[in-house]
Amino acid sequence: PMCKSIVYAPGRSTIDTALMQSGLAFTAAKRLVKDETGEYEIPGMYRIARVDTNKTVGINKGGRYNVLQHFEAVRHGLSNLFDDLDGEIVSSVLNLYNGRIAVVTVDLAESSIIGHDSVIGKLNIFNDHGDGGYGGMVSDQRPVCINTYKIATAQAVAIGKYICNRHTGDVISKMRETAVILGLAKEAHDNFVESARHLANTPADVALHRRFFETLYNIPDKIEDRTGQQRNMLEKLFELTETGKGADIPGVKGSMWGAVNAATEHAQHYATRRGDNKDDARQHDALFGDHSVRAMDVALKLASV
Repeated sequence: PMCKSIVYAPGRSTIDTALMQSGLAFTAAKRLVKDETGEYEIPGMYRIARVDTNKTVGINKGGRYNVLQHFEAVRHGLSNLFDDLDGEIVSSVLNLYNGRIAVVTVDLAESSIIGHDSVIGKLNIFNDHGDGGYGGMVSDQRPVCINTYKIATAQAVAIGKYICNRHTGDVISKMRETAVILGLAKEAHDNFVESARHLANTPADVALHRRFFETLYNIPDKIEDRTGQQRNMLEKLFELTETGKGADIPGVKGSMWGAVNAATEHAQHYATRRGDNKDDARQHDALFGDHSVRAMDVALKLASV
């Protein structure tokens, strides 16, 4: 079918406003399917229809299918990540196929570290009244159409940050566990943000940045012992501390958080990778891999010296 899409991208919005503005605040219900005459119901066959218009948004459902409303998916999907679910936590919403699919995006920087600096990644909560299931995924892609939705899904699958459930059993309980399964439960997220704030408040000169990069990448102390690749990498890392993403935000440049940002951007966009899926490998390491954990660990240790 033709994919009609509606995008609502205010930057910051409440869940209720975002769903209303994108045409996704309706209630859906499971209803029996009738034969072509419209007189007889077909046993065991159901469709998912809007209660307000009776328009079908999902077809060919069995008796075990349990409806999950879009507003339920979003609220329960974010319940372990935000204290105030009535706050302005939504950055954008995508309505696909006339309300069949809802994709609600929140930036993982909503717990502000410093200014408007951002924690890498976007959490997309999705619910499909058709055959696509429901759940959550993390990527650096903001879905604004069916193509970018597919790209975000592919990225999330590649880095192991994709959860999709079938509409059976206790759909509410399964939706509540989304953030926990994705490793984004509020306690873990808050601990990360607290550490990042500490690094943002730790001044760092060129010498400290150099110690951080040399330690993180196991670069030899003596210049003559370094490979050409190591020298080029170090040069690029220092460049990113000055001109990289977020470096112009007051309080980032000249801090340990600025050094972590530079290392993360380098891992995500410039690091050498082998194999066919170089971009996926960079995304995995930068967002959730050993590099991300080690970078924070090294920075925190140097900041405490």
